[in-house]
Amino acid sequence: MRLRSTLEYRHALLCELDGDVTWFCEEPVVIRYRLGDRLATHRVDAYVQATQSGEFVELKYEDDAASAENEARWPWIAHAVNSMGLGYRVLTERHVIDSLRAETALAVFEQRMTRLPEPTDIRAIVDAVTERGIVSAGDLIAAFADCLDLNTVFALARHGHLAVDLGVAAGPEMGVRRGTGPFRRIGLAAGGDRS
Repeated sequence: MRLRSTLEYRHALLCELDGDVTWFCEEPVVIRYRLGDRLATHRVDAYVQATQSGEFVELKYEDDAASAENEARWPWIAHAVNSMGLGYRVLTERHVIDSLRAETALAVFEQRMTRLPEPTDIRAIVDAVTERGIVSAGDLIAAFADCLDLNTVFALARHGHLAVDLGVAAGPEMGVRRGTGPFRRIGLAAGGDRS
């Protein structure tokens, strides 16, 4: 991916670790929109497809997002995007860097190279989580103490086997559920193996 700023990188990291995001793409389109009485264009920073909806995302630092020029154009861009049945959001460092979700995502991502359990153990872990729906990381670790610790839970989330609640501080109390499966970001066909 071509990510042009720390904001774009941290947003991509959030998208990758969010269990509700099925896929995302950087700079997907240039939108033509009406700005008052003239036509203008805008290159959108990202498109995010979640399980329930899709939206275009603009990533700006707070000072830039709040400039008079940008404040004047956000509603016009949103109107153009909304007319296609999609959402449009402007996210700043408050959302993608200075938030609990961002801190948790970074903590999970830092453990991405932790060795994964054997495939049969992964299957048992995923099956147990699937059966229970949502379980705390601590309870899951207790149930699979022979092959699982918190870093391994995070690595399994990074690989898509599990999904963690990014809205909770990284730790044993965070919720864990079944992930969307490995390789979900690169076009796993519907109905494909999601183990």
